[in-house]
Amino acid sequence: AGHEQEEAQVVLQLIEAFLKDSGLKQLNGVGTSSIPIGDGLHHNRVYFGHTAGPAKGLLWEVFTQENTPLPLLKSLPADTVLATRIPLRAGLAWQWLRKAMAKIDNQDFQRDLERELEQMRRDGGINLDTWLASLGDGVGLVLALAPRPEGAAEPEGRPPDAVFMDLVGRASLAVLVEVKDDTIFDGLEATFQKMNAPIKRQDAGAVRSLTVQQQLPIPGQGPLAIVRFGKYLGFVSNDR
Repeated sequence: AGHEQEEAQVVLQLIEAFLKDSGLKQLNGVGTSSIPIGDGLHHNRVYFGHTAGPAKGLLWEVFTQENTPLPLLKSLPADTVLATRIPLRAGLAWQWLRKAMAKIDNQDFQRDLERELEQMRRDGGINLDTWLASLGDGVGLVLALAPRPEGAAEPEGRPPDAVFMDLVGRASLAVLVEVKDDTIFDGLEATFQKMNAPIKRQDAGAVRSLTVQQQLPIPGQGPLAIVRFGKYLGFVSNDR
């Protein structure tokens, strides 16, 4: 009873709205394929089947697309071990969530929600409506693993934590968010400046970068960076 009961009612209303609008009932199968494309590389895909006719609903609008090659395949580092892309139209998902929350019959919830969003805009300079509307149609992840230096000892027989640190020290990770414009990059830069965060603007040609001016306590790793190039906003584990 009381406050927890009201929260539960809000959650249940959102779940009910999702089940109604998601198109989940049209899902009738899942499949995978793996196609060799040379140099030890395979292009793996996941398929979701649906009932006859065009699939309609939130899940199909947010997470599906035509079957196309990986856009950045020719630009990957030679030591890439994993590259993947997930169709994700976060702007559509946020629009649905905003409409669903607006229909919830709870004045306290509505008031608290608007207060939180306004506080994010005022204190953090984050306008979720604008930021999410600037997102593109997908998110990618690239994991590279540099070869072990010539003459370096193999990690066999070493403690698990030493093996793990050896892998981490040679790894580079990038999360690539597809965006329509510079809204989020410029917003992050303004927020960091307001916070006096140890961030330095470093550009190289068409690549704009915000680099953290603190070394990570991990051997082999450079500073974290946020980069903006082409249609991507990247969050990378080191500035290499």
